[in-house]
Amino acid sequence: MNLFNQIREEKEPLAYKMNPKDLSEFIGQVHILTIGNPLYIAISEDNLYSSIFYGPPGSGKTSLVRIIKSKTKLKYHHLNAAITNLPELKPLLNASSKQFRDTGIQTIIFMDEIHRFNKMQQDAFLPHIENGSVILIGTTTENPSYSLNNALISRIKLYRFFTLKENEILEILKQINRKISSGFDTKLLRKIANNSNGDARIAISYLEFIINNNIKGNIDDLLKNIIPYYSKKGAEHYNTISVLIKSIRGSDIDASLYWLFRLLKYGEDPIFIFRRLLIFASEDIGNADPDAIKTVTALLNAFEHIGIPEGEYFLAHSVVYLASAPKSNSIANSIRKTKELIEKYPNTRVPKRFINYKDGNPLYKYPHNYKGHIIKQDYLPKEIGKPILYNPSNSGFEKILKERIKKIRSILGYPIPEE
Repeated sequence: MNLFNQIREEKEPLAYKMNPKDLSEFIGQVHILTIGNPLYIAISEDNLYSSIFYGPPGSGKTSLVRIIKSKTKLKYHHLNAAITNLPELKPLLNASSKQFRDTGIQTIIFMDEIHRFNKMQQDAFLPHIENGSVILIGTTTENPSYSLNNALISRIKLYRFFTLKENEILEILKQINRKISSGFDTKLLRKIANNSNGDARIAISYLEFIINNNIKGNIDDLLKNIIPYYSKKGAEHYNTISVLIKSIRGSDIDASLYWLFRLLKYGEDPIFIFRRLLIFASEDIGNADPDAIKTVTALLNAFEHIGIPEGEYFLAHSVVYLASAPKSNSIANSIRKTKELIEKYPNTRVPKRFINYKDGNPLYKYPHNYKGHIIKQDYLPKEIGKPILYNPSNSGFEKILKERIKKIRSILGYPIPEE
């Protein structure tokens, strides 16, 4: 048996073997794990409460759970939501409740990747957390606001784990370097830390690869293959596409290009990016540059014919065009005002002059029969009056459009707003 244990230990990844054994060895997340913080005290005194650890891979969530496991005297069960189903979970929850009723002893259930559980599966925990029989410790890389139901969130404490800083990764690598006496200098360890995307697991795995393959000299070619963590449904996805759009709205061409190519490096779907750019062309530019939508649509069509990598030209072209275009949110404001008006007057009748009759409506004035193809008549019901819903800006083509609309409204009898 000892031989098998030895073989197993030799095959264990370095990241697993080098997990911190105590809070004193844990590096990072100082905002929640310094001496005196509630979570630090709870783990140290084995007085735990239901919690969710949320953050990117390699930030220390599972490492902290292993410390909890080594410290607690309570029964402990380690599950993974990716391979655990409700029929397997329910007997464990029921047994935990019975034990609590009979002995007053709680059970810790660690649920890795808890975001993979659907609402019904998450609901199964609620009565057992409520009565205190189960202490749920969950980990997730997804934002709990999107991935967990509100009933569960209201019964637990949320702890956000942040991407580790370069100096924290370096300290972890130095700690391992001392433990295994690998003899690597700080310069090499810092290079690994700098290229690990704040993920301790990636950093340790690359250190292990270098050791196992006896790699010496330049490791740049090895490190450049590291792909950043990015969840297309998680917070990083929403934050990064958001900052791209905000950079374009702010007319910062260079920042817009940076965030565009960050998204592409993350592996974001280029068609998704194009869709957001098309929305932007109408929402944030609109009639200030009516060609914006046509230009992005043409570039999207070109991209669909070419694909990646050459299709990057069309994305960059779109972003530069939109960032440098005149901006106006007049269309967005008109939509908001119009919806508010409909909420206020939801059931007004169509004016009589516009009702279709078999032999025509003598009250209706056909605009093409009049000079300039415009004639004054009230298109809206009398109770609504003549509200100004679309107010062009002085930006780009809208400045020209504004003068034209001013003349049209004067003929139609609209009040002309003061500048």
